[in-house]
Amino acid sequence: MVKLILNKKKLEEVKEAVKAAELETSGEIRVSVFKDFPKELRETEPEEALRTLAHQQFVELGITNTRLDNGVLILLVVKPRRFIIWGDTGINEVIPEGRWQELAGQMSSYFREKRFKDGLCEVVSEVGQMLKEHFPYQEDDIDELPDEVHLG
Repeated sequence: MVKLILNKKKLEEVKEAVKAAELETSGEIRVSVFKDFPKELRETEPEEALRTLAHQQFVELGITNTRLDNGVLILLVVKPRRFIIWGDTGINEVIPEGRWQELAGQMSSYFREKRFKDGLCEVVSEVGQMLKEHFPYQEDDIDELPDEVHLG
């Protein structure tokens, strides 16, 4: 199902959006897409399952290991159409409360139209702008995490 909404070309476009967004910031963005919740979470209430999976992915993908705690995860679970944007402590301290929910709302409008790649790219760009504002690129910055979309 993931391949139906994000073929190889679209995955590459999301990767390029991540790469472009990170050019002007020391922050890190990871996109993770699952076709469904893992078996151990399927009996859990959907919002709780989503938060649990986001936390697991945040750790497993190394987002907790960024030097300035300024990593952001954009997680999409296709089958139940659930998604979340999860920021690390550094970025969460400086963005307005409710901003992640606003961005999720933007993503939702794209997803209703089945424009998954466009929604992901738009939100990646917005997250990149927020990171740029609070964590601008420094000369000694390194790309700490891969830009590829993680397929769960």
